[in-house]
Amino acid sequence: MAYCLVVDEASGRRLERFIHSRWDRDRGGIRGLAKEARVSADAIHGWFRGAEPSLGALERVATVLDCRVIDLVAVLYGDSPVVELDGPTREVVAELIAAEVDRRLSRSDLETALLAEQWARQQLDSVRQHRQSGPRPARD
Repeated sequence: MAYCLVVDEASGRRLERFIHSRWDRDRGGIRGLAKEARVSADAIHGWFRGAEPSLGALERVATVLDCRVIDLVAVLYGDSPVVELDGPTREVVAELIAAEVDRRLSRSDLETALLAEQWARQQLDSVRQHRQSGPRPARD
């Protein structure tokens, strides 16, 4: 059974951005990717202009790009946003996320400690009240 992917120029441009975000000129550009994926460079450039890729070719490209075929298909259909982050940007984003997680965990720990302190004070107040009221008469 043959599968068809309906693509157009817009989906081709999304795919091109995605591929360029994962594969750069230092690795041979599109020709280098094509060679490693055993797909012609003309075919890949055709996809960028809206030509229909085969699932087999997408699978080989996905393997070389270290992603899943579904990621490429999602990019083609615009179902998955393409986030293009270079190394330094990724590091800054990771640091910001880590700082926010730390802040939230710290706040949560602080809130937990305050609630525990409040509970402990209530328990102490209860014991004090019990002691102040004196001993209770024994029941028969």
